[in-house]
Amino acid sequence: MKTYIAAIMLMSTSASLAGAGETLLDFDGRSGAASFADLLAETAAPAAAPAAAVAAAAGDSDIPDGERALGFIPPGYDNSHLRGKSIIPAGKRGAENFPPRYDLREQGRVSPVKNQGACGSCWAFATLAALESALLPGEAWDFSEQNVKNTVGFDRSHCDGGNAGMVTSYLARWAGPVTESEDPYNVTSGESSFGLAGRKRVQEALTIPPRVNARDNRNIKWALTSFGAVASSMYWNGQPLFYNKGSAAYYYSGPNAGSNHLVTIVGWDDNYDKNNFSRPAPGNGAFIVKNSWGEGWGDKGFFYLSYYDTVFGKYNTVYPAVEGAGSYDSVYQYDPLGPTDYTDAAGEANYFANVFTAKKDETLTAAGFYTSDLNVRYEAAVYVDVSTSSPVNGLPVSVSKGTIDIPGFHTVTVPAASIAKGQRFSVVIRLEKTSASDMVAIESPQRGASRASANPGESYISGDGANWSDLTDYYSDANVCLKAYTRQ
Repeated sequence: MKTYIAAIMLMSTSASLAGAGETLLDFDGRSGAASFADLLAETAAPAAAPAAAVAAAAGDSDIPDGERALGFIPPGYDNSHLRGKSIIPAGKRGAENFPPRYDLREQGRVSPVKNQGACGSCWAFATLAALESALLPGEAWDFSEQNVKNTVGFDRSHCDGGNAGMVTSYLARWAGPVTESEDPYNVTSGESSFGLAGRKRVQEALTIPPRVNARDNRNIKWALTSFGAVASSMYWNGQPLFYNKGSAAYYYSGPNAGSNHLVTIVGWDDNYDKNNFSRPAPGNGAFIVKNSWGEGWGDKGFFYLSYYDTVFGKYNTVYPAVEGAGSYDSVYQYDPLGPTDYTDAAGEANYFANVFTAKKDETLTAAGFYTSDLNVRYEAAVYVDVSTSSPVNGLPVSVSKGTIDIPGFHTVTVPAASIAKGQRFSVVIRLEKTSASDMVAIESPQRGASRASANPGESYISGDGANWSDLTDYYSDANVCLKAYTRQ
């Protein structure tokens, strides 16, 4: 048998949630499938709170800096192939295009500081802070971190940590965001409602390449000036050797360490004095960072983080495209957990597809999928009346082409394609190969994502666009991460 799939990388314990099912606004699309909300509820039961949880829920300025709650778990994918690459348009890559100091707070583009308490939920706070910033100053929202940490859906308790990729999957499947008033934060509770409607539709979530050194800051600066606050990873060690409480300045200069905290970058100051750090940095310059430890910590909840920090900025996410909940009426998908693996089709390009059955008469106008490299050329096509043997064995009714400049999750429009209730249709994507080894995002059961599920006849992959293989022939319970958006 000819094999089209290359080896895949396993995710870490933070990997992805599970449960698939062709869906409109829920995940009950498969015959006999349990409700996705029911599956989530099995893992969302209240867990025992950390010992200091009650005291830390508010007014916790006396908690030692070395004992603050963190919660970032690095994703299982390798983003090292992005190091040193620029996401900035060619005409805007000169350092002179950025002012020496920039602060989103001065533009009214930073939401209020919040407090995660003694719960490993920094990832929810930092990511939603970036989303809130993307909507400011025109729209002021207070989104619910409680709903994220409790319903994101992975094999974990509500305070056991996560990352921005998990939040993106939650947003992309239309589970949220919901407002704080609808699901208020409770550090000790793992209970949330699963039926709340998402208030916004995240159309794009971009992955900013990891920093290479202290001078490699232009990608983040461009993202800040173009889109708003950036959720970024760091290593936190609250020892006085690294954190100067008096100046709210942090500089980690120790041995190599893994990222353990997610924060939100809101600006920079190229001239920030290197001597403000506990141990002087090799040079001036710092990012202005919003934390999630309340206004009583740091400089009213903010701090300065040295450009010379050796761990900061390995994982960075920004949300440039956020629309109202009415932008589309329905979403068809099999990947509520988002990418738990990336794979490659052995051929001239990476082709992947999903086959769905229309629930009603509607019009397909867009597709959503992930890319893992810069400047990826794509082609998106829609077929109707497809057979069970191939996603392209049908009538082609829509096609679009383009280039996606920055890796992450994307929504691309296609010429309107009418589909009738009960009609089988497919969305087919072709990605031109780049230097990245694995380009096709798939959801499959992994450690931390045991409930991922799939059926034959749902997802396909090909190396040439003509010869297709069902993804479940190679990976049990695996689907490609590809969504179809429709309007009535």
